[in-house]
Amino acid sequence: MHDRGAGGAAARARSIVARFGVTASPMEERLRRFDELTAEFGVRPSWAVTACILDRNRRAMQRFAERGVDFAIHGLVHDDHSLRSLDEQRASIARAAEVFRAAGVPYRGFRCPFLRGNQATDQVVRDLGMLYHSTQPVVFNTAPALGARAEEAFRRTLRHLYSGAMDADTVAVRPALRAGVIHIPVALPDDEIMVDRLRLDQARQTAVWLATLDATWRRGELFTVQLHPERMDECAAALAATLGEARARRPAVWIATLERIAEWWRRRARTLLEVMPLEDGRYRVRMEGDPAATLLVRGLPGVDAEPWYGADGVARAAEFEVAVNRKPVVGVSARTPSAVLGFLAEEGFPAERGEDPARFGAWVDVDAAANEKQVLAIVEASTGPLVRLSRWPAGARSALSVTGDIDSMTIQDFALRLWETRR
Repeated sequence: MHDRGAGGAAARARSIVARFGVTASPMEERLRRFDELTAEFGVRPSWAVTACILDRNRRAMQRFAERGVDFAIHGLVHDDHSLRSLDEQRASIARAAEVFRAAGVPYRGFRCPFLRGNQATDQVVRDLGMLYHSTQPVVFNTAPALGARAEEAFRRTLRHLYSGAMDADTVAVRPALRAGVIHIPVALPDDEIMVDRLRLDQARQTAVWLATLDATWRRGELFTVQLHPERMDECAAALAATLGEARARRPAVWIATLERIAEWWRRRARTLLEVMPLEDGRYRVRMEGDPAATLLVRGLPGVDAEPWYGADGVARAAEFEVAVNRKPVVGVSARTPSAVLGFLAEEGFPAERGEDPARFGAWVDVDAAANEKQVLAIVEASTGPLVRLSRWPAGARSALSVTGDIDSMTIQDFALRLWETRR
């Protein structure tokens, strides 16, 4: 296993020479293969491109944009935004946006180089009117696929390069709407870790990504694949296997660009799900909003629903009445932090304060130390009655997006990076 250091730097230098040429032709060929492989599965990728690279390769990026590739800004240059002030980032990201507009390459989102940003990054992305920000890394437990030795090296890499990564076992891995911007997490291990740090062969790469796909599908979450196009040759088999398995899953995996996922999450936030008490222990449930929204039901006898996953079904009607002995919402105790109510709302659960667990289809009573997965586990353990606005459109169980960052097209680009970041 390999970390950074003298040996790691030498190995990285050799890999750069092997992957890039003195012209952009070798990288353009890898981009073409990336585009063609995803197209075989009916998938469009999302590529975050450093603006200086876009400026030097306008025609190539325009061609891929015309083919439906979703582009995002990856900084003006490939520098660490977590070290930059608000004013520095406002100037550099605004300049990057100007480069994209001048090149005629549309963009709706942003991803920080090195997956590292700060609160100033969030503010600039919001102030510039971008739809999404996809920078937050989330670590999945792939220890069985990695093996003990590789897992140890993986954890060292995380401490060294991704100290701000979140644990997929403690957070809900899905988009989050914050101050008007959709924040979309990025899954680790990614290609850079698997190939350059851990030296995994294609079979083990495939095992890692399939394990991540399975975890997100079982939990109804989002798998944001990160594959830098320069490693397309090393990771093509793993990507193809992952997309093939995703297409075969039922309930379905919704595969979409970051832009489409962010657009959906915004539309979903505008969809109303309400539970209104009537007389004689009856309730009216009504969902109103996006036509792709899915209404899930659990423990509601007599409601016309199609079996979906576990105890949940998909209601065939967007509005109905039901007689049950408990209100089909989540009750939340007085001591539970208010943030939990907001979290449950974004999860799609109607929720309200209440101290009597017998009144509700599920009841949450936690303190500030509880994490998101612990809250969800309480609700998921309930037999209902419950209703929920599903996370994903058209009855999908989970979601997947294929992404990649482009920060160099030639060997010269790497040489320029040190100079560009110091200007």
